[in-house]
Amino acid sequence: WKGGEEVVAVAYDNPVPGYGTNNTINLRLWSTDPLSTDFDLPPFNAGEHLEAQEKQMKATEICAVLYPGDDSLEGKALRLRQ
Repeated sequence: WKGGEEVVAVAYDNPVPGYGTNNTINLRLWSTDPLSTDFDLPPFNAGEHLEAQEKQMKATEICAVLYPGDDSLEGKALRLRQ
């Protein structure tokens, strides 16, 4: 596994009220975005649609599943990226 992918982590704080009490706790959920939101237009126009969207897809797959299976090498790498 080689690290080095850079993404922007966005935190979302959600208040969760307690049952039968006046207390609330804060549940922090995370989302990821690529560093650059620029769309890679030249590869897209050349017909390489997946390559043009690769940065966006790799950034969003980090938080698509909370506990991905780690039976395969790809699953283990995704767990490390999380």
